[in-house]
Amino acid sequence: MTSPHTTPAFTPLYHELKERLEDEILSSGLSDGHFFCTLKDICDRYDVSITTARKAVDALQKSGVIRSKSSRGLYVVGTERLLHQKSLQNHVLIFHAHEAGSRNVFFSLRLGAMLEAFAESLFTAKVIFKVDGAFPAYDILPGTVRGIVAGSTAPLETIQQYARMAPTLVLGGADTSLPGVYQVSYDIGKRADMAADYFLANDISECIIISHADGEIEEFSTVLKKRSDIRFSVKKIAEPSIKCGRNCVAQLADLPPTVGIMAGDDGLAVGLVDAFLKNGCDLRQEKRIVALANPKFPFTREYGIPVVGNDPWVVGRTAAEFLCAVLDGTNPEKRQRITLAPEASWSDNGTSQS
Repeated sequence: MTSPHTTPAFTPLYHELKERLEDEILSSGLSDGHFFCTLKDICDRYDVSITTARKAVDALQKSGVIRSKSSRGLYVVGTERLLHQKSLQNHVLIFHAHEAGSRNVFFSLRLGAMLEAFAESLFTAKVIFKVDGAFPAYDILPGTVRGIVAGSTAPLETIQQYARMAPTLVLGGADTSLPGVYQVSYDIGKRADMAADYFLANDISECIIISHADGEIEEFSTVLKKRSDIRFSVKKIAEPSIKCGRNCVAQLADLPPTVGIMAGDDGLAVGLVDAFLKNGCDLRQEKRIVALANPKFPFTREYGIPVVGNDPWVVGRTAAEFLCAVLDGTNPEKRQRITLAPEASWSDNGTSQS
């Protein structure tokens, strides 16, 4: 699907006039309630027809900037709103998946990488954090922002609303094909495939998947079912955390020493390794655990746990550079989706392989 921003778009004359009138309002120092001008003044100043002037004024009224008072002319009513809109015109809005101050390493690193990459391309990114588990109401009008970044948990209806305002990039989640929507996704199933290769290289031909996420379990299972060289089972857990990893080890007491563990979260993997160590078993030394998670999680690196996953810094930079290419018209091959392959960190010193 062709991006509407890969070639310069036609801008109606009234829209150009609207922007010039906005600039005039701001530069004149007018406050709300002050008289601005008449339609005739606009026609004379900008040498436009009455039809073009009316369309521009109508657009300004709809955006809440001015109000027409019949024969008396046009009055300014929304200078703060106009300033807000203008300030966002080279901005990208990022609807972050967590609240401000969140300690989630993956999302924090991904966000930092996006901010850096946007800045390098001269875009200012404004981050909207969740408050009490939800995003605060945010007024977005068409043309007031250049682009929008949303997470995979955003409802489809919300994504469509964003896309009507500006090109929208979705991070992760199921494949989405909508006009004006772009996506950076992860090859989740490949993580299980690479983990299976790791186990087989260490003479382990059976494994158990432990995860809280139904979608990931399904993708892991789909890939492994296609293989005849490894058997697997699944254990669903309540939440991805170190505590959960420690607690579920009792349920794995009868797990044969020839079975590997694919842990669907970095914290979960740390909890499992910790609990097994207390029982005299080192899953790392036995090559029996792989975290299908964040390669940059400090604890998995400190513990020397093998990891297969997507580097959040790479994800963030790739996402920002992709959206910038869409916005400045250099999107190669007019792509709408980039799927990132995972990388592996097997060795004790944390070196990575793609």
